[in-house]
Amino acid sequence: MQLSKEYQEHFEREGYVVVRGGLQDSDLDPVIGEYETYIDRRARELKAEGKISQLYEDEPFGRRLTRICEEDGAIYSELDIMHFRGRALFEFLRNDHLMDLVEGLVG
Repeated sequence: MQLSKEYQEHFEREGYVVVRGGLQDSDLDPVIGEYETYIDRRARELKAEGKISQLYEDEPFGRRLTRICEEDGAIYSELDIMHFRGRALFEFLRNDHLMDLVEGLVG
């Protein structure tokens, strides 16, 4: 999907643009899977250290992270791209759909 002139103008005017449908779930699934694995490992460590009361394994991805961070926020800062440099995340930065969108902004 390439950005329309309207999207480009919105970006120039506001400094951001929301492109609904610009990415597909399948574009982000590998990244989410990578984060899920990391969050699960860290949650188990935090539970073993007594820093969280439970693993929240039955919660969906976003809710699980929120529940863990309500008890101990250590994981949250670890997920920043400056700290968490997983392969799937870097592969996503080269994703064709993402590149099509970015190309409409930077050429």
